[in-house]
Amino acid sequence: MLEPFGISPETEQLYFMLVKHPGMSIEEAAARLDWHEAETMKQVDELAELSLLWPSRGDSGGLHPVEPEIGLDMLIAREHAALATRTQVLQECKVAARVLAAEYSSRPRAAPLDVEQVDGTGKIHDRLVRLVREAQSWIMAFAPGGPLIPETAVADRGIGEEILSRGIRVQSVQLDSVCNNRARMSQMQRLLDKGMEIRTVPVLSLRGVIVDGEKALLSQEMEDSGKDVGVVLSGSSVVASIAPVFEQVWLSAVPFSLRGQGHGSELTNMEGALLQLLQEGYTDAQAARRLAVSTRTVGRIVADLMTQLGASSRFQAGVLARRRGWLGP
Repeated sequence: MLEPFGISPETEQLYFMLVKHPGMSIEEAAARLDWHEAETMKQVDELAELSLLWPSRGDSGGLHPVEPEIGLDMLIAREHAALATRTQVLQECKVAARVLAAEYSSRPRAAPLDVEQVDGTGKIHDRLVRLVREAQSWIMAFAPGGPLIPETAVADRGIGEEILSRGIRVQSVQLDSVCNNRARMSQMQRLLDKGMEIRTVPVLSLRGVIVDGEKALLSQEMEDSGKDVGVVLSGSSVVASIAPVFEQVWLSAVPFSLRGQGHGSELTNMEGALLQLLQEGYTDAQAARRLAVSTRTVGRIVADLMTQLGASSRFQAGVLARRRGWLGP
């Protein structure tokens, strides 16, 4: 009955018993309720805190409850006071919310993210050309090759030279396999002479460009349909989160001018990347696609590695490669 006031059933039981039998001692109340004295004292303290017990009269130490009509009126008054306090706090919260909203609305807001989807090789390439031609200061390019962006529009001879002539810094990450094509090598060298910064890596999953830190075009070929899909992102906040990825790849890449000079390692970058892909379960065809080489080239590299290791099977080659420390975890 008194639970809405936050009074437990045990405290309520003691209170109404004392109403019927006022003046009991704690020992008598405990005996009548069949409670331990410690539990009885706990409930007595709660009644006193709720002002439902009168102070002890004289030295008798008896428990004298406040009459229900008076006691419950006091509890109701206490709830009204608490409600008024909560209402005041709520009103102050509303005022604070209005002040914060007014302050926020006066500040310049970040430009919203703009997303543009572009599907199809031709449309993506055209959008890419337009994007790089709008560059004002610098371009970062992921150029893994393939039919979508052979060297990206940045590496196209006419477009690339026009951009470089305007003093725009261009950093392009290519695949190591670019060195297998004389025409591509010649094109890269011309752009290198014009001031483009080119580095290569064995495997490159990303494909696209970042322009001026404000816009980015990322694309991917869907394996199930073979369809090329791309997305253009505009907004410095999201583009700023992509740029560090490029910078990390750039730091791990080898400058184009150093290709073919060797680095004193038993493995070339191409061989090391292929071993890692095969260890991860890629088929020859899938590995060839990641490395932008033919399946025949993959087979030839595997055969060369088996000969170098003295292995009679791919499984044995994997074991021996691991023993030599050629394979990562």
